[in-house]
Amino acid sequence: GFVLTRAAIAGGCLPFAGNEITSSGVSALRALPAVPMPVININDGQLKHNIENFHGVGDGVIDALFKLTGRVWSGRPVAVLGYGRVGAGVARYLQQLGAVVAIVEVDPVRQLMAHYDGFALTSLAQALPQCELLITASGSRSPVPEQLWHTARPGMVVLNVAHFASELDSLKETATAVTPFSEHLERVQLEGTHVLMATSDSPANVVMLTGSAEPCLIHLTTEMLSLNYLGALLDRGESLPAGEHKVPYEVERQSSLLALAALDGSAAQP
Repeated sequence: GFVLTRAAIAGGCLPFAGNEITSSGVSALRALPAVPMPVININDGQLKHNIENFHGVGDGVIDALFKLTGRVWSGRPVAVLGYGRVGAGVARYLQQLGAVVAIVEVDPVRQLMAHYDGFALTSLAQALPQCELLITASGSRSPVPEQLWHTARPGMVVLNVAHFASELDSLKETATAVTPFSEHLERVQLEGTHVLMATSDSPANVVMLTGSAEPCLIHLTTEMLSLNYLGALLDRGESLPAGEHKVPYEVERQSSLLALAALDGSAAQP
């Protein structure tokens, strides 16, 4: 995230408010014993979840897959690990591509959501020997136990799109060798099998800059409008209470109207 400072507004040097835009930043913010200033949490806003996470990452995965493999994924078995907004978007875009998508998810609420969204549910033990592609979006370190990697289908492509570059730590730790295969792909040798790991476990859509720029631009617009909102409070001699705050609806409303106007010029009038 970044902080709006008095230096930028009135020549001072102390921060008076800020935005936080990342999952790791929000976690760090909540771990503090006290937050000495107001911070708007853009990361948990409606537009971040439903546009950038769902559509931005989903579209970026499709673009990345074509660049990584050159394959047509229609009819191929794939698994998505994690059914948050990122995983749900990836699953939807892969389904639209024609892939046969199964969801691996441990939370029963998200399992039920995936079921009613039209996806089959599976387990890692079932998915790894069968799938040609595994996409990890769990948001946790090493969600695949080391021993299960040895059951993976030979040549399976493994791609992380979660926020942290640690989803595949267990794969790297159990590998007997990791060698270059092609640009952005590494061949990971395991006992009795091998898989192809994309972008060394870093989020593939970020490393490869894939997908439409539109969701990212909407997110950046929301950040700027949030800073304008905080600056306007300062101009009026006002401030939010110290601590974490949701994105004001008016900020996301303005961002949405600007996006709609830029997309087709037919934004609804206030």
